[in-house]
Amino acid sequence: MAMELKELQVIAGERGFDLETIVKDYYLTLLLHRLSGINRLCFKGGTALNKICFNHIRLSEDLDFSVKGSIGTVETQIRRALGQEKEFVKVTHDKKTKQFVRLLVHYETALKPDYIIVDLNQKASIRLKPEEKEVKHFYRGKIPKFSIRTLNFEELVAEKVSAAFQRNAPRDYYDLYNIIIRRMFINERLVKQKLKEHGQRFDISRLFKPGSRVYSRWEADLLPLTKTKPSWKKVIKKIAEYFKYRKNPLS
Repeated sequence: MAMELKELQVIAGERGFDLETIVKDYYLTLLLHRLSGINRLCFKGGTALNKICFNHIRLSEDLDFSVKGSIGTVETQIRRALGQEKEFVKVTHDKKTKQFVRLLVHYETALKPDYIIVDLNQKASIRLKPEEKEVKHFYRGKIPKFSIRTLNFEELVAEKVSAAFQRNAPRDYYDLYNIIIRRMFINERLVKQKLKEHGQRFDISRLFKPGSRVYSRWEADLLPLTKTKPSWKKVIKKIAEYFKYRKNPLS
């Protein structure tokens, strides 16, 4: 049975997030629970980092998986897992190639109809042995305690650092900042391998060149998703300090 809106309002107030963000996180977590039994999936990305390692310093809006074996077979398993669910009304495609599929899993609430993006990536390499990890959440009594096959922690961090080099997204810089202040190990060799897979090279200056573009979206991108949002200046200075970048990161 889905949680009532008033129950989610209480959680939103207790946790310091707005109601719409908590509603989406509830359905995202419910979906993740439903997919946890599909052993060809390997959970990764910013959502994995925040739900498993960071204990919800920010919430997320999508699910990202590496896929072992046939991506078509995995999609069929996902549709079968959700076929009898009342909470999820339909599954549609947004993008589809031979090695990548983006699904939209739709749901309806008293607030509005919405969907969760689910990315299935067969091309992305898995270099370290995945781990079974517990998924932390706020919804006891409605979603049971569960774990899911997840990218090895070291590789999870390396992929996030690699993403910060490539996407110029505020949430990637925010996550990288939190990796650094928690003194989590960054395997630069693994980061370089991840970048090479995308035809990119490990050039520290590339983290700082798009600074003005990232700053212009800092508030709008992070405001709904985070409880504690450090300033862009604080974040980029900490990243520059970690990577020993000697130029002014704010210039």
